Amino acid sequence: MTRAFIRDSSREHRSRSSLPRDFTSSAPLAYAQPQINLRSLELEGFEILARWAHPQHGLLHPAQVLPHIGFIQHLNALTEALLRQTLAHMASYQPPVADCRVGLNVALGQLTDDAFVERLCQLCDQRTSGLSLVLEITEQASIASERTPGAAQRALQRLTGCGWLISLDDFGTGTSTYERLCTLPVSEIKIERHFIEKLGAPNAREEIIVQHLARLAAELGVDCVAEGIERREQLLTVQALGCSRGQGYLFSPPMALQSLHSWCAGWQTARCRTQFLEQLRQGAEFTDGASRS
Repeated sequence: MTRAFIRDSSREHRSRSSLPRDFTSSAPLAYAQPQINLRSLELEGFEILARWAHPQHGLLHPAQVLPHIGFIQHLNALTEALLRQTLAHMASYQPPVADCRVGLNVALGQLTDDAFVERLCQLCDQRTSGLSLVLEITEQASIASERTPGAAQRALQRLTGCGWLISLDDFGTGTSTYERLCTLPVSEIKIERHFIEKLGAPNAREEIIVQHLARLAAELGVDCVAEGIERREQLLTVQALGCSRGQGYLFSPPMALQSLHSWCAGWQTARCRTQFLEQLRQGAEFTDGASRS
C-alpha cells in the first residue's frame, strides 16, 4: 500500500482494537484537505483522503483500515469510490472552487491494471469543465513497481493523454527521486512533510533541502507543494523558499466533503485571508486546524 494512503497527522491517530473482518468492506468516506497558493493565499485545490465511520471506534484513518484489506483489487475499488464521491460533490460548485485541482493518492502498482486505468480515464471525462484531476504517486510505490516500469509508464502516458495530471508525492524520500522526474510525466512534486516539520528551527539543514527542491521544480517548470504546514515559521519559510502551494493544519485539517462549501465560502473572502495574515503577524498558531470560515 502507498505511504500516502496511510499518512496522517499523529494528532488524529489513536490506538484501536482490531477491526471486525466484515468491516473492511464498509464504504469509505472522502475527506478533503485544502491546498493554498502560498503567494496569494487563495484556494487552489484539495487532496482527497479516505476515512471510515466505525460504530464503536468512530472515524478511522487508512493506517487503521488498509492493513486489513487486500492490496491491488481493493485499493483500486477504494480509489474509484473516493473519486466518484468527489466528482459528484464538486459538480455542485461554481468557479473559482469548481476550477480547483483535486489530488488523489494512487500506488504505481495499481496502474498495471489496464481495466482500472480505463475506468480512471472514463471518470476523468465526467469531471466538470475547469476541474483538474491529479494522481499523486508515492516514491515508495514507484520503487515497489520496478518489475513493471514499462507498464506503469504506458499507463501514465494514457492517463495524461485523457486529462489527468501527475504528482510525485513524498518527494525526497526515495532512492529513485530524480530518475522519476526524468521518466514520468510529472507536473508537480510534493515535498515530504518530514522536511517541513523542521523548518524554522535553528540551523535546520532541511531548509537547504527544501530550497533546493523548490528551485529544481521551478527550473523544470513543475509546481512544488509543501505538505504538513502547521506553524507560522513553517509557512513563512516555504513562502520565502519559493514553494508554489501548501497544505496542512495551519490552513485546515481534512474535512468531510459536506463541510467544504462553508469553509470555501469563508476562506475565499479577502476579509478572512486578511484576518489570517494579521493573526500570523501576531504569532497566532492554528495547529488545532480550526476552520476560519
